[in-house]
Parts: sequence; C-alpha cells; structure tokens
Amino acid sequence: MKRLLLLTAFVIFSIMAYSQNAWINEIHYDNPSTDVDEIIEVVIENASSYTLSDFSISLYNGTDGETYSTITLDQYIFGEIIDGFSIYYYNYTSNGFSIQNGDPDGLALAYQGTLIDGQFLSYEGVFTATNGPAAGETSSDIGVAEPGNAGESLQLTGNGIIYGNFTWADPAGATPGMANNAQTFGTIAPDPEPDNHVTGFNVSEITWYSLSLQWNDAAGTNLPSGYLVKFSTTSASDIIAPMDGTAEADNDSVQNIAHGTETTTFYTLESSKYHYFKIWPYSNSGVDIDYKLDGAVPEAEGSTLEEPEFINHETFESGDFGSWTTWS
Repeated sequence: MKRLLLLTAFVIFSIMAYSQNAWINEIHYDNPSTDVDEIIEVVIENASSYTLSDFSISLYNGTDGETYSTITLDQYIFGEIIDGFSIYYYNYTSNGFSIQNGDPDGLALAYQGTLIDGQFLSYEGVFTATNGPAAGETSSDIGVAEPGNAGESLQLTGNGIIYGNFTWADPAGATPGMANNAQTFGTIAPDPEPDNHVTGFNVSEITWYSLSLQWNDAAGTNLPSGYLVKFSTTSASDIIAPMDGTAEADNDSVQNIAHGTETTTFYTLESSKYHYFKIWPYSNSGVDIDYKLDGAVPEAEGSTLEEPEFINHETFESGDFGSWTTWS
C-alpha cells in the first residue's frame, strides 16, 4: 500500500510539474520604419506557484532554425493579475535588442528547458527548430503578421483560460502587461451553435483571376460570430467539412469572414476554371469553435474568365511591387 501511495504521489507530482498553464499572449516584432517597443508578453496561471526564472522565451531564426536570444521571465516586467492569470512582458528594443522581422522567424516558451506544449510559434511562415527547447519541432504560424504602426502589436483575443481558447488578431493598439484588446479570462460558457445557414449564397462578380461571393447573413436567435468559406476546383462534394473544436486558418482556398459581412473575394485563381464553394456559420473561436454542420450547407459555383492577352502583368499579390521589365 505504501508503495502504491508513493507511486501515486510521484505520478501526480510529475503531472503537476509539466502542466504549467502558460502561453505567449502578445508580440510586436516589426514597424514600417525604425523598430520601437518590440515586445513579447506571456501569461501564467497561478504564477506564485512557480519560480519565474524556470520559464524562458527563446527567439528563433527561421532561416537556420537556431536560437538567437533566450531570456528568463524573472527579467520580464510584471503587469497585472486577472483572476489568477499574471501578465509579464519584456521590451526588447528598450534593452538594446531587436526581434527579427520574419519570413519566417519565431519564438518558444519553455519551463525548465522543456517546451510548453503548443508554444513554439512563428510568424510569416513555418520552420523546424534545430536547437534549444523546440529542437526538432515544427513551428505553428500564428496566421497574422506585421509591420504594424508604432504602438501596435499582434495579440490573442477572445475569452478563455487556456491558449487554445484564444485567436491571434491583426495589429491593434499594444497592451503590454495588460489584458489584450477584446480579451477576457474566465470560464464563460461558449455561445451555442448558430440556428441557421446563410441564404442567397452565390457568385456575384467574376474576373479571369478572382471570384466574389455574396450572401444574406444567417438569421435566428443564436447568431454566428463568423463564417467559414471554402472552395474546390473539382466538385462541391470534395470540399472537406470543418470539425467542431478545430478552427481553420485562412489560406488561398479558405476564408473566415465576420458576421455582418456579406461578401468576400478569392483572388489568384486559375483562369477559365470552375470553382465550387461552401459556407458554414460558426460560433466562438479556438477550441470552442462550433460549426453548423447539419442541414443543407449552402453551395455556389462559378468559372473564372479566360485570361486576356497581356504583354506583361503583375497582380501585386506577393505584397510588393513585383519585378518590372521595360517593354517597347
């Protein structure tokens, strides 16, 4: 019996030792001009139960996968504590250091040298770490990027008590040491699944490289917080339905649209090609996301036009002004 009790106590202690509820909460790494107030913010639940120097943030170079800075959280500045969640931040540029600007780069949160699950993050792409606490791991792209204006940052938004409850948002006013914009901590019950699908879903505008869609917002007592729109170039039946609890990030064939917006456009499509679309309303975000999967999922389809004869053209979808050639 004593051995059993000792074994049980050891297992419980081991689980507690590796179950730190902590996450990277806010990042500012790039400005359009001179980099200022580059910060990283971390949230720790029940921080008084730990030694801050056991937590560390390692910055990673996405080109070679190696760390170029590691700072323990006892060097971070304590901000506020909200319902047991303590917020810490560090201003890198104020301390004579710059965070690399991406394409891609990343960072990892570790406890006693061990990566905290889900906390090897990157921006502007993914890469595999070659050393440090994330060695051998492939990063998770947060899905948003800078440069943002001075005084802005990338932040988690939403309500929850773990990292997966929140969603990364586009640049907004920085909040170092405080809860982010549109962020609350707590166990508020998630919103119920939306009552209805959208109506009037159709292709509204066509070019040789894009298709625009429109619809009427879903009605009912329980309204969605957003819509997921996906397409296939083979058939509507080939479009894979989303799964509750698993949010899908935007890419060339997937878009998340806020409730209240009744149109979107997919660009850089293949010319003279049929595209098939589906749209699902959903409530909540992160691990609480709840898609309306029952009922007839609205579908739309349309073909892009034939590509015109160009001497030269540039869509600017690469985010810069492209490569220009002098023509007669």
